[in-house]
Amino acid sequence: MIRPQVAALLCLHIAVWTLAACIGASSANLHHDMTEAYDWGREFQLGYAKHPPVFAWVAGAWFLVFPRADWAFYLLSATSAAGGVAGVWCLAGRLLPQPQHTAALLLVILAPFFSVLAITFNGNAILLLTWPWTVYAFVRSLQTGKATDGVLFGLIAAVALCSKYSSILLLASCFVAAVLHPRARSYFSGPAPYAAIAACLAGVAPHVLWSFQHGLTTVAYVLDKEHLPLARALTVAGTSILAALAQNALPVAALWAVIGTAFASFITGLAGQLLTPRNRWLTVLAAGPFVLTVLAALAGSLTVSTNFLLPTFFIMPIALLAISGLSMTQERLSVLWRFVAGWLLAGLALAPVAAVAAFLTHADAAVEPRREIAIEATRLWHEAFGTPVRIAAGTDAYGLAAPFYSPDAPHLLIYDMPGGSPWISPEDIARDGVLMICVAGDPLCLAKAAALATTVGQHRTVRLQRRFLGWQSTEVTFELVMIPPR
Repeated sequence: MIRPQVAALLCLHIAVWTLAACIGASSANLHHDMTEAYDWGREFQLGYAKHPPVFAWVAGAWFLVFPRADWAFYLLSATSAAGGVAGVWCLAGRLLPQPQHTAALLLVILAPFFSVLAITFNGNAILLLTWPWTVYAFVRSLQTGKATDGVLFGLIAAVALCSKYSSILLLASCFVAAVLHPRARSYFSGPAPYAAIAACLAGVAPHVLWSFQHGLTTVAYVLDKEHLPLARALTVAGTSILAALAQNALPVAALWAVIGTAFASFITGLAGQLLTPRNRWLTVLAAGPFVLTVLAALAGSLTVSTNFLLPTFFIMPIALLAISGLSMTQERLSVLWRFVAGWLLAGLALAPVAAVAAFLTHADAAVEPRREIAIEATRLWHEAFGTPVRIAAGTDAYGLAAPFYSPDAPHLLIYDMPGGSPWISPEDIARDGVLMICVAGDPLCLAKAAALATTVGQHRTVRLQRRFLGWQSTEVTFELVMIPPR
């Protein structure tokens, strides 16, 4: 299914963007979404306080094999994105002849969604892996009508739903596309769609049961997000849409270079083909996730961030080539290959610039001493009690970073959400104690520390800053409250 040349390109993609991330983020700590994924993934729950479980499971499984190191996390991010690109390749094989098949792959690789923006591994980035394979399985079931392919579609759809609930928007697009497909009557009269539904329900049932048992905390988290006034929501949505479209500039430029002066007439002809009976199902499948994501956010008066739109563009190059029927000669393919080579080289060349810019612009992950306080707090704990740190918590990103960066790899106590860390019981806290890393002036963290404190607990004030290439960040003051083990 994956040809050797494609496998080699994917391996190169992984190597380049892992190296670029290691260089570009050398001035910074891991993003807090990534350390959160690590913290949760160690526990292998059927769900977590804020999100369904798949992205945390992937991180947990990864670090059963790889060491706790920034480079290993960036390798996971790049590998996950490359897995999504492999899904795009397989999907293109279902819809396009050669050499359009290869052209679709190269256009997707040029989109920063699968490279620069995928480096922060979180609940949005995991969709870059699960959505292409979901659509591949859907198209396969649509083409064959077999029950086995329907089951495959249903199971992968369940994985997507357990990655992020917004995957329901992708599945809605699949349903409408199936209704509009020329083979709709034979598809819905066969076993494939019903096998898919049954398999999907079976796949998500354990997480749904967990959700009800835990008070639907994941749903509450979504509903508790900031609701914007309509005018503000529309403004934010417009800005995010423009930013997302701008991030497709490189694939568009590559296509323009391929077509040349006929590009305008190509676009005009493409627009006229989008809603013909033969093509409208594919148009809906390609545009549906993007449109529905924007509409769903606006309906809930939520912020439409560019991150929400991250996984919605993967099928567009395939749809564009399939609907337009654009001929891909070897000369045209060579243009795309040159763009890809330039993109990979640019990623490596600009990585040092990104590292310096992050520090000098005071990006949070670059100037917050997350690694430093985790190591220093662990040292002070050992000095005070002579035992490993088993449980840690703290202010926002500092608490999330402690399990990853502390030499003792303690378990995370989520103190600001009821039932946020069911893997830690009151008996565990009484037996193992808790290391609280609070930024001075954080009342919630300090209040929780005071509630847990005992008469033999210890308090330390620590001031730390980060350094990079001779520059120094602003000093941060921490209040460490160490509740000792029994």
